[in-house]
Amino acid sequence: DFQMNMPATTDELREAALAADRLRTDPAFQRAITAMRKDAIEQLIAANTSDGETGLRLRAEIKAIDSLCEQLATAIYRGTARTTPTVA
Repeated sequence: DFQMNMPATTDELREAALAADRLRTDPAFQRAITAMRKDAIEQLIAANTSDGETGLRLRAEIKAIDSLCEQLATAIYRGTARTTPTVA
């Protein structure tokens, strides 16, 4: 995983989580990501099966979009306060 300048302190993690959540819940961002992924999948389905280079490029594009979404989810998870369960 390539993670440049990852936040380290609790405050930095919290700020990164808030920024990631704002981006993830932004309607324009959601529409753009959904449209990009849908377009890449449709192109992959319609691609000439003998053109391996195009298939690889489109699969890489889909993976990059999915990876971006995973990184946002990870940032949100890492910066979200969790409580420690109590043992009775």
